[in-house]
Amino acid sequence: HDAISPAGALGLMQIMPAVAREQNVELSVHPEQNIRTGIAHFAKKLRRIKGRTEADALRLSLAAYNGGLGHLRDAQNLAIESGKSPRLWEDVSEMFLLLEIPDYSSKAKYGYCQGSAVIEYVSRVMEKYQTYVALYPIQPVQLSLFEAAKSEPRT
Repeated sequence: HDAISPAGALGLMQIMPAVAREQNVELSVHPEQNIRTGIAHFAKKLRRIKGRTEADALRLSLAAYNGGLGHLRDAQNLAIESGKSPRLWEDVSEMFLLLEIPDYSSKAKYGYCQGSAVIEYVSRVMEKYQTYVALYPIQPVQLSLFEAAKSEPRT
């Protein structure tokens, strides 16, 4: 609960100071507050980000949560430039790898991104998610997140 990343992210949900300001909360390593802030931040991403499928929207939202919305948008723009879909995780994840290469990252609006770390994060979270789905087939949190996300327009 008291983890601090080299980039300054705090707590279980690795909340950055800018996210706490955006959520209008005090940055805290207290588990309950940190988790509430992280969930609110992720839910906002999930409401805004469109995927080809709900699974793609979930993965793209996880990538934005971990790597930042700007880097996701850079990867999506590279997908478009490459004739790929900006709403398909498989295509966008390939572009995240390009953001580690100076020829691409120097031209990207938000610059260099540890794309392989973002991809690994999404993969790890989805593996854990699948484990929990198998253990607990009724998923009230997932359903409420998707229902909430469907009620607001996505960009």
